[in-house]
Amino acid sequence: MLPDICPCCSGQPYQQCCAPLHAGAPADSPKALMRSRFAAHAIKDLEYIVRSWASAARADIDREALAQWLSAAEFGQLMVRQAQGDTVEFECWYQQDGLLHHLHDLSHFVQEDGHWRYARSEPPKLKATVVGRNDRCPCGSGKKHKQCCLGAMAAAS
Repeated sequence: MLPDICPCCSGQPYQQCCAPLHAGAPADSPKALMRSRFAAHAIKDLEYIVRSWASAARADIDREALAQWLSAAEFGQLMVRQAQGDTVEFECWYQQDGLLHHLHDLSHFVQEDGHWRYARSEPPKLKATVVGRNDRCPCGSGKKHKQCCLGAMAAAS
């Protein structure tokens, strides 16, 4: 079942936000492509994720490993830190095996055949966002972090 509100955290209806890109429409910017890739991860759209990679990197994708990883991950919050030119810095949180994971990434994009495509990533040079105990949990539950994943993270360490 597809979501009503887009999982890319834009606050827009999915059908007006990332759904057209998932159906084949070109993204108008690297930021829009990155948001649509996050949404595709959230709804487990493996085909779109693979299609949105640059052709030079697509051959190296281990589809089976990616599919297995997607099946075990639940995506929460996405925060775009900055988008300039062909790069987008973002942070996102996802749960896997009962643990909250944080990804802080600087992604690079290229244009191929009129479409923006994901080319590669590198760690950003800026500090990651710190989630405070009383902040809303980045897993997307709506609870305070201390009443949600913070306790699970402490129990696992």
